[in-house]
Amino acid sequence: MNLENVTIPIEPRSVGGCLDLAVQFQRTHARQLLGLTALLGVPGLALTYYLATLTNHGLLWGLTIFFFLAPIVGSWIAVGAGHRVFGEAFTVRSSLRAFWPQAARLTVLLWWYRVASLVASVGIVTGFLVAARGGNLAEAVLLEQLEGDRLRRRLGELNRGIQTSPVLALVTIWAYTLCGIIALFLLSHFVSAYLLEIPLWVHPGDGIAGALDRLWYDPVTVTLIAALFWGLYPVARLAWFFCYLDQRIRNECWDVELDCRREARRMSL
Repeated sequence: MNLENVTIPIEPRSVGGCLDLAVQFQRTHARQLLGLTALLGVPGLALTYYLATLTNHGLLWGLTIFFFLAPIVGSWIAVGAGHRVFGEAFTVRSSLRAFWPQAARLTVLLWWYRVASLVASVGIVTGFLVAARGGNLAEAVLLEQLEGDRLRRRLGELNRGIQTSPVLALVTIWAYTLCGIIALFLLSHFVSAYLLEIPLWVHPGDGIAGALDRLWYDPVTVTLIAALFWGLYPVARLAWFFCYLDQRIRNECWDVELDCRREARRMSL
């Protein structure tokens, strides 16, 4: 990576600060992020709509497709954002080119951690612990080029927060994202229903039970929910990437500070 003329502020950032950076980055590089997300998001949405028309479990299919495809898109976003932060160009082609040599290995690792976090989520807290540990696989593999024991050590280091718990950061980011999805879903429905007279969710005559059922099986409703997950995912993934940078700065600069203190004491003797 090109590190010339790069300034990285050595200052702690809250999860809110990382979310702010993610939104700014999204606005600046919207075209590249849209292109990366669309590569798998558009086929995923088409498959979601198709399966929703065939079965009564459309939402389950949509979330399953997102569950397995989103980490791959997240890897592309992480490597592209990493290159841009360190002064290199951020393009769709460069992100895919950096991902390709590690594609098979990284995809298997990402899916393994996804399934492990799902199994561990029986205990709720343990699920978040596993998800947080595997959350920076893409950064460690693609940006730091780590593997084997060094990769496991790095994931362990990133999972030990000095100031902010990675698990708390993960919960905060996804809570923010889910609130955004709910708000945009309701806004889309009301705008479509009252301005265009095309309801996307609650139809005339639907009771509470009928409205809740539509969230599960209706192809239009299910596809809208899946589209919002895909649409807001880049911001969530970027926020997690900036949390990764913040964690690296906190951990490693803290070690440097301790070394400087020890050296200062030695020189004063």
